[in-house]
Amino acid sequence: MNNNSKPGGLILADAHVHIYNGFNLETLLSGALENFKKVVPRQGLRSPWSPFLFLAETKDENWFSILSNSAAGNNTFSPKGIGKWSFQNTREDCSLYGHLNEEEGFFIIAGRQIKTEGNLEVLALGNSEPFEEGRPVKELIQTIGKRGAIPVIPWGAGKWLGARGETIKNLLQSQQGPLFFLGDTRNRPVFWPKSSIFEQAASKGLKILPGSDPLPLLSHNKVPGSYGFRLEGEINSDYPFKSIKKLLLDPKISVVPYGSQEGPFRFFWDQFCLRAKARI
Repeated sequence: MNNNSKPGGLILADAHVHIYNGFNLETLLSGALENFKKVVPRQGLRSPWSPFLFLAETKDENWFSILSNSAAGNNTFSPKGIGKWSFQNTREDCSLYGHLNEEEGFFIIAGRQIKTEGNLEVLALGNSEPFEEGRPVKELIQTIGKRGAIPVIPWGAGKWLGARGETIKNLLQSQQGPLFFLGDTRNRPVFWPKSSIFEQAASKGLKILPGSDPLPLLSHNKVPGSYGFRLEGEINSDYPFKSIKKLLLDPKISVVPYGSQEGPFRFFWDQFCLRAKARI
């Protein structure tokens, strides 16, 4: 990793990544790298290119802290299962760089997934500290913004319907509401009608940040990196989160989704496995 700015490079980002305790971390990291490389042919990428994984950790998960301790050389982390992967801290508390070798790696950004009052979920991208759960969504989004993180309300099956959907619509309609993004996920199947909330957000000029959103199933161990967004801009590898946040807040910068969403068979099979207690 070169500690300098990279003008005009391609940026690939998965904005919603879970690391479950039953996942093999080396498999997840190597799978994510391969998924990033498949987005466009390797020889067709502009140099340099900068991949990002944004974590969405619940209150019971703390993988970013574990990886950050590994990068610092602390003995609290056992390298078992990491294989050839190594980690370097940046000059930010919320980011690090994971690399397979000198040429291949990606930035890992800390993030939290928080349940709000009414059981909506909100992501705080670029923050490793926990948040109080059960708070009103507007209040939580304001707190996330004050901490310097990026608030995202991700799509979830059935979670944007009824009163919860109205809550999001009201936030979008508010002229004085806090700034936030919406998130789309790989788990929204191709046959599921796209929510009008996405259209409302687009009409307001708000960006949609897609992510793979792995489920707690072993078949999802290699999902990270397969669904996300791309954009172009300058990334300072000392301050990768600050760099990409600046680009996302720039109304002139376009965010383009990449990847394919679930087909009918895979969607219903995943739902069956979740309900059959086949979770890891």
